[in-house]
Parts: sequence; structure tokens; C-alpha cells
Amino acid sequence: MKAFALLALTIGTAHAQDSILTYHGLDMPGTITSFNQTTMMSTSQAFDASFIIQLDISGSVAANHLKLVSVSAIAGRYLFNSPSSLVGLGGPDFCSMSGCIDLTTKGGQITGATIAVSGSGFAADVAPAGDSLFYQYGITGGDPCILGFNGQLCTISTANTTAGTWTVTTSSVPEIDPSSAASGLTLLVGALAVLRPKRQSAKKP
Repeated sequence: MKAFALLALTIGTAHAQDSILTYHGLDMPGTITSFNQTTMMSTSQAFDASFIIQLDISGSVAANHLKLVSVSAIAGRYLFNSPSSLVGLGGPDFCSMSGCIDLTTKGGQITGATIAVSGSGFAADVAPAGDSLFYQYGITGGDPCILGFNGQLCTISTANTTAGTWTVTTSSVPEIDPSSAASGLTLLVGALAVLRPKRQSAKKP
């Protein structure tokens, strides 16, 4: 009885995977330029940035069933929201109008990703050939571009030629697959039906 119950439970149990991909990019040297719309003058200075990216992927590469659960991307002090439009799309290549996050795999395991996304006034690339960032926007106050002028147009342009490092942490989460669970339950009921008459016949003199 216990053996059959264990068999049924095993058949009805599947393993989903949750993978956290973390990218630490190298420094991207470049410039930040601020154009003051009041004085009509521009100033530039050196600016370095590096990407820190985290992707949360659920599902299995082997089963060809992957989902992008969340994305966070930071370059220097700037947080980019455009990659979030890719959340929920089917993988291993997650693409939308804003660009693509393409997972890289080896031996059925996720090893990293290449990223090319763009939006209103910005573009970001993470690839084996290096990373790059372009960011341009206008502002009417505050300290948006480090230089601190009001009414300015700011442009950031940085790049490097060496890729950073992806770290992948994968954990297995047991879950019940409905079709497998139904098959397991049928097997268990059948086993009980076979075993029960034998127990009743054993009571007869």
C-alpha cells in the first residue's frame, strides 16, 4: 500500500525551476554633456557607469517553458524601467517593442543573457563584445545630470569592449502537475481495488 501511494505521489510531482541571474558589468568610460537651455551653453565631463542587472526566470529550459518574472537594471545612479515591459513574455528569447533579452544556455542550463533594449531617449546593450549606454533627457529643475543646472538637456554616452560576469543561482521548486496527478490518482485507486479483494478472501476459513 505504501509503495503504491509513494509511486502515485512521485508520478504527480514535477519540478519547476527558479533562476536568478545577476550581472556585474565592468566600468564603461564616457562623457556626460549638459546643455543649459537658458544660457545656451554646454559643458561636458568624464563619466563612468557600470551595469548591475538582475533577472528572475521561472521554468525549465529542457521543457522549453520559461517566464521572465522580473527585471531590474541599474547603470551608475540611473534605474531603467524599459526592460520591465518584457516581463511575462515566453523565453528563452524575451522580445517586445523595447528590445530583447536573449538567454544563453549550455547543457540545458541558463548561463547568462545578452540584452539590447531602448526607449525614449535611451539605449542599453549587454553583450559578449562589451556593454554600452546612451541616455538623453530634458529637465527643468533638480540635479538630474550631476552638473546641477536648471533647464538643461543631458546626454550620457558610455561604452566598453569587455563583458562583465553573469552569476546564476537555480533552485528547484516541487509542484503538482495536474495531468500527472490525475494519472497517479488513477493508479492508486486501481491498486486499492486489486489489494482489497485479496484481504477479504484471506478472512474466509
